[in-house]
Amino acid sequence: PPSQPATVSVSPADWSSTGTHTITWAGITDQPGNASTLGTGHVQYVVNPAETDAAAWAWQNTAYNTANGSFTLDTSAFADGSHAVYVRGTDSAGNYGAPKGAELKVDRTPPTQPDVSVLPDDWTKENTASISWTNIADLNDLNRVELSWDGGAYQTIGLSDKTCLGYEAD
Repeated sequence: PPSQPATVSVSPADWSSTGTHTITWAGITDQPGNASTLGTGHVQYVVNPAETDAAAWAWQNTAYNTANGSFTLDTSAFADGSHAVYVRGTDSAGNYGAPKGAELKVDRTPPTQPDVSVLPDDWTKENTASISWTNIADLNDLNRVELSWDGGAYQTIGLSDKTCLGYEAD
């Protein structure tokens, strides 16, 4: 049977809102000759298998039969969250190798609107303010927090905290 892939990776590797992910594998060779192709066999994949037995998974053929390669997976209908993708080789005789997996992460839902307070909260002669925010909810860690003053352009402030009590702004 073909060997287990030496590596399987997903790009983008981190949380992404894209509708496609590239699945890349390396090191699927056919035994005993360690050929660089699987003959008339295929590289196969499965996403989020429900069973524990890989033989029962709903494998899909790719258009490839090479030891190393990649394909683009349409993830536009995937729900937000982490998804497991497995790759294996099948040879001309119908033998299949052990699968190897990787994780792809989908996040198309923006963070929730925070609760914001500003101190002082009334007219003042001070030229600084303390801004606090809480309750930003998101599936994963925030990349950044941005502020906008009086409807102006958003500014990145160098923080990625879901809660901040007392950011000093001037």
